[in-house]
Amino acid sequence: MLVDFWGDVPYSEAFLGAANVQPVTDDATIYPQLLTLLDEGIEDMRETSGLRAPATDDYFYAGNAARWIRFANTLKLRLYLHLANTGSALKVGE
Repeated sequence: MLVDFWGDVPYSEAFLGAANVQPVTDDATIYPQLLTLLDEGIEDMRETSGLRAPATDDYFYAGNAARWIRFANTLKLRLYLHLANTGSALKVGE
C-alpha cells in the first residue's frame, strides 16, 4: 500500500536498524518479495506446533489461524490485482 500511495519506499535496507539510518528506496519491484513473505506466513500458520496460539493477544482474529490465512490470501489477491492493473509482468515463483 505504501508503494501505491507514495511511490518508492524503503524496504530492502529498511531493517538494518542503526547500521543504516538512510536506507535506499525501492519501487514496485518489491511485490514478488512481499508475495513470498505472505506465502511463508501462510505456511507458518498451517503448521501445528507446541506453541500456544495467541488468544487475548490477537486483537483481530483471537488466534484463529484460518482467518489469518484468509487475510493473507486477500493481501496476495490485492497485490496481484494491482500488478494486473498497472500492466506489470510478474513471473510466479521467482
